Amino acid sequence: MQNERAQWTDARLDDLADRVTELDHRLTAQMDARFNSLDAKLDRLQQTLIGSMASVVLAFALQTVFGG
Repeated sequence: MQNERAQWTDARLDDLADRVTELDHRLTAQMDARFNSLDAKLDRLQQTLIGSMASVVLAFALQTVFGG
């Protein structure tokens, strides 16, 4: 029994290679989806931070010009 397991035929090696390739493609697709999601979240955060900073600068300028 142990001797049979030690022998890898070309067909078994090809099957293993195909399964590893399929797993690689699935993992790559999942990672791409997660990175795209993270990129979108970071883009929204950046837009929020820029908008907030612009509001603070505008409020400071208006206070300086019209404030006491």
